[in-house]
Amino acid sequence: MADQLEQHITEAKNKPQKPKLFGKLEFGNDTQEAFNAFEAEHKLAEMEREIRHEFLYGAFCNLEGGFGGMDGYRKFLEMRRKIRADRIRMKQEQEMMQKKFWDDMILYGGTAAVVVVGSLMLWWMIDFIFRFAK
Repeated sequence: MADQLEQHITEAKNKPQKPKLFGKLEFGNDTQEAFNAFEAEHKLAEMEREIRHEFLYGAFCNLEGGFGGMDGYRKFLEMRRKIRADRIRMKQEQEMMQKKFWDDMILYGGTAAVVVVGSLMLWWMIDFIFRFAK
């Protein structure tokens, strides 16, 4: 839930992007978008306060093995940062793999097209020579 809210906030803040070349520009209600972003940010801050409270004074405060109290909260934050970093890394790797796939498709497709066209031209020249050489 917190990741969804954070993603919504990030999307709302990063909404202005380059317009598409031929796409129709559509905009929603400015006030509603600002209110939605503000509300999501407020909910996320409230959730953060509740999580911190649970680690310091609530159900997680007496966990053994260094998982309760402030140490547990710090471990929780570190785990969340690691998960987020892993997700970002995975997205970047996927984007790089997709870009490489399309680049390779264009390269090999173009090479195949050049080979086919070259072969056809060679065939036509040989055929032309044999037809008119008699």
